[in-house]
Amino acid sequence: MRNIELKHTEEELKRKIAEEIDSRKKAEAYFDFLAHDIANILSPVLVYADLLKVRPDKLDQVIKFSERISEQGRRAASLIANLRRLERMEKTHPNETDTIDLKSLFSALADDIRSDFPNMKIAISYDIPDVQSMNVKGGEWVEKILRDIYDNAVRYSTGSSVKLEIRASTIQQDGREPFWQIEIADDGLGIPDNVKTHVGYSITVSGEREIKVVKSSLPFCVSMIKTLGGEMLIQDRVPGDHKQGTRVVIRLLKGE
Repeated sequence: MRNIELKHTEEELKRKIAEEIDSRKKAEAYFDFLAHDIANILSPVLVYADLLKVRPDKLDQVIKFSERISEQGRRAASLIANLRRLERMEKTHPNETDTIDLKSLFSALADDIRSDFPNMKIAISYDIPDVQSMNVKGGEWVEKILRDIYDNAVRYSTGSSVKLEIRASTIQQDGREPFWQIEIADDGLGIPDNVKTHVGYSITVSGEREIKVVKSSLPFCVSMIKTLGGEMLIQDRVPGDHKQGTRVVIRLLKGE
């Protein structure tokens, strides 16, 4: 009986040590990420602030530089918010999250993105199954992820118009729960292959650090999808030609 108790105590101690090591690695990774990206954000802020000092009498320049400073401030706030969101997600099991209906979400996102960018002409086409509902696990997290993807597609588009193509289908991988696969394609600037590599890295830590500097919220989306038990891929809308736009492929666990 005593040997069983000792074995149980030893296993519990090993588990706690492993959790402590993992927590330290995550803390180091988050610090690296913040230090690198905050430095990149602060650099142009200091430049624009100095320019304001030497051109205080030129109103158009003052407005321009002030807008740039505000934009960098929003980037910093978004970065910190995403890290906090990711930290909370990592403490939640996918089965503990609420479900959300993708069909209703697509409709809401279409209205919201047009409201957020009133000066943009946004055309959205759909190729989705004729079913009553398309529930996935993840609740509010999924809503945030898709909202960020829509925002990136429109914000970094060219000109005053953008086309979004939304597709959805079910897939079943061997030995795994069924997924809903969502594809969101745009005809914007596209993402070069070398940037796709960085975007596709997870912000989370598993064994070795996987931190990469980013310029948008997409790496956070990759990490959040992974935490929810799914997968996210960044592809060319037209294979082999990134200048024709981007296709984001997301696989999410089906909900009840």
